[in-house]
Amino acid sequence: MVIMKSRFTPATAANAVMWLTPMRAEARAVRAALPGHDDQRVVRTGTGRGRASRVARSLAAVRAGVLVIAGIAGGVDPGLRTGDVVVADRVWYAGSRGERSSSPTELPAAQEISDALRSRGVPARTGALVTVDRPVLGGRRAVSGLDGAMAVDLETAWLLQVPARSHCVIRVIADPAGRPLLHPSTLYAVRTALQSLAETVRALVPVLQPRAPLDPNNEYRHHQEVDASWPCR
Repeated sequence: MVIMKSRFTPATAANAVMWLTPMRAEARAVRAALPGHDDQRVVRTGTGRGRASRVARSLAAVRAGVLVIAGIAGGVDPGLRTGDVVVADRVWYAGSRGERSSSPTELPAAQEISDALRSRGVPARTGALVTVDRPVLGGRRAVSGLDGAMAVDLETAWLLQVPARSHCVIRVIADPAGRPLLHPSTLYAVRTALQSLAETVRALVPVLQPRAPLDPNNEYRHHQEVDASWPCR
């Protein structure tokens, strides 16, 4: 199910930022950071490949100015801790047995976004994100399909199929590598990650504004070819 904050049509989408958040708690965190921003739209997509793929198909005709996929994730890089922010510069899908099953989608402006967040006090890092079919327990994240990734989630590879002028992927670490998913500190870790997500959204909003007015006669592009005048591409 696609749940939107407000009515969102191709006409209203052109100059808007659309946020895709899989879980209800993530959507609440993003919305709480966006009061007064009428050009921001929040879509709760639901979790997992099936829901993310259905949302991507349902939003195929609603091309936003900027599409941001935001939420929490599991850490793969052992240097990441709860609340750390990862700005993805590459995203790929790893199959159910851990093998890399798709070529990476490149997001070359990730470093620019990460630098801008750090200048606003958010300790963001840039790196690869891998999408899997089911949660990978902390001790099993050192498998071949996750090699080279900083974080792991269940939706981003599919949500990147939603067309937009520009794409950004922001994930906040909830459960670090090596920590069991079911752990006494899990609830606290999720709350910490969601608080960090809201702070990141507040810092990110001014970064994502278009640098020049959109030309309504221009063709919108998928994430592999976007207008270079936009901050994330």
